[in-house]
Amino acid sequence: MRIFSVRRVASPDYNYAVVLLLGIWLLVVTSCTIAPPIIAPAISITPNQRPTAPQNPVPEPALIEIQRLLREAEEALFDDRLTTPVEDNAWYRYLRVLVLEPGNQSAQEGISDIVEKYLAWAIQDIEAGYLRKARNYLSKVRAIDATHPNLPAVEKRLSQRKASSQQIVKLSRFDLDNHTISLANELFLLGTQIQKQNARIIIVARNDAEGRWIYQQLNKADSGPRIRAQIQLDTTPSVKIFSIQ
Repeated sequence: MRIFSVRRVASPDYNYAVVLLLGIWLLVVTSCTIAPPIIAPAISITPNQRPTAPQNPVPEPALIEIQRLLREAEEALFDDRLTTPVEDNAWYRYLRVLVLEPGNQSAQEGISDIVEKYLAWAIQDIEAGYLRKARNYLSKVRAIDATHPNLPAVEKRLSQRKASSQQIVKLSRFDLDNHTISLANELFLLGTQIQKQNARIIIVARNDAEGRWIYQQLNKADSGPRIRAQIQLDTTPSVKIFSIQ
């Protein structure tokens, strides 16, 4: 007796259904293993990193005025009209710019240039012995920027030059009492030196009459302008010379 086995042949529709089921199963499995979404960490902003609020823009008419003032200030600076004449100098115009736009860099740099010019002129006059002019320049620097870092060094230089420029000539009491020719000649030559230096002097005498006599001997020289002098009373006669021009 034959036993027939029946072999089942899969149809095309059956194969399609198997593939479809398999795909659905894989989709379900992978969906369970998907990684959670990545959340970016919060960015902390330090005080220095925080955006600053925009400053109020300068109006257009003010900008035009600022540009005009800066041009005129630069011309005044070039012509050495630093702080004079009044209302026609570089400093005055830079200050007006800063009123229209506080913190304007060009104006701040211009004011710094003014200070540097005055300091340079003061140093030149100190070296030349024009100490009075140097003091005047330093006074202007203090009025503009009293905290300038170079100001103390130049002031110290002026003080040192002033101390070294002072000369004291002591006078003999005997010669003064007798109005000797040797003392008269000595005072004549000293007066010539004082006139050439255009120096300021202090006559120290024991009485007014003695002080006037010393002054007359000093002024006998005709090599320069009349000597400027003050008379002080003291027991030690002398002539103090200050080479300040």
